[in-house]
Amino acid sequence: MAKAKTGTRSARAVQLVTGERLMFPVEVAALLQCHARTVHRLIKRGELRAVKVGREYRIRREDYEAYLDGQATRPEGSGPAGAS
Repeated sequence: MAKAKTGTRSARAVQLVTGERLMFPVEVAALLQCHARTVHRLIKRGELRAVKVGREYRIRREDYEAYLDGQATRPEGSGPAGAS
């Protein structure tokens, strides 16, 4: 019986059975233009949601987009109603 090749470090997308694409931290780092270590720190601090697959993390596209939405800046004075 042939063994499946595992642990390759390429930019290949990982997909769940549902077809949902998961990104590697290095891919998210490239999108954010930061170091992969920074992405790992965001995950550890709970700022960026991730799924742990074995010993490594994978990030759903929707979690990446939610992180970006949370980082968006608002023009001054456009906060929620009633805020001072």
